[in-house]
This record gives sequence, structure tokens and C-alpha cells, in this order.
Amino acid sequence: MRIKRTTPTHGVARRTRLLAVATGLAAAAAVAVPTAGAAEAPVAFSASQLSAASDAVLTADVAGTAWHIDKATNTLVVTADSTVSQAEIAQIRREAGANASALRIERTPANSASSSRVATPSTPPAGAARSDSTSATARAPRTS
Repeated sequence: MRIKRTTPTHGVARRTRLLAVATGLAAAAAVAVPTAGAAEAPVAFSASQLSAASDAVLTADVAGTAWHIDKATNTLVVTADSTVSQAEIAQIRREAGANASALRIERTPANSASSSRVATPSTPPAGAARSDSTSATARAPRTS
């Protein structure tokens, strides 16, 4: 009794199977490679976008926050202490609106020495240029 081999060993069937396997591997590699080493390209925010984001943080008026423009990453760094809730951070992002992607939120523990004083943004003299990149604004945490 002779057993016939069902797996193709030559001819068109073998080449078709090899082509199907190679195509599958190439498709899997194409899907996996871009996500493996992909890093987000830094977004360049204009000075007016960063200024608008800074104004939005000020408008949100959340106690326990300070912010400055980080020139290295071209983002507005908002430092929030432990007294700031997630809802208040969401409020800051809502106020920033379209410029919310320019914000980078960092958390720090509350400092009891600094929480007793309130620092407000300094108003430049008339005719002086505003410099958001060098100043930080802070508000003391609310007491409830």
C-alpha cells in the first residue's frame, strides 16, 4: 500500500505556500516595527499658543499650582502640589482648550511653608514686555 504525500514538495503549490508565508511575515513586521521604536515627535508651539495656555492657567485660578515655559521642551509646565485634585487639573486643561496639548502637568508634595503665602503674577510696568519664560506664578492651596 502506497501513501500519497499531501504536503506539496515541488511545483506551483510549494511556491504559493512559500509566498503566502513570506507575505504574512512581511505584514506582521510592517505592523510591529513602527510601534516598537516610535517616539512622538515634539510639537512646536508658538509663543502665542504658550501665552494663551499660560493665561488659561491663570484664568482657571486653581490654588496650589505654579507654571513656567520650558524652552527645552517648548511646553508650559504646570506644577501642582498634592492639594490639587484631578478635577482641578481637568479644569485647567478645559480652560486651556485647544492649547491643552501645550501643558505638561507635574505633581509635587504640598509644602507647608509655602502654602501660607500667596504669590500672584507680577504686572510688568506699562510698556514693558511680558516674559512668561522666566517667571513662575503660584497660588497658595485653599483651606477647607
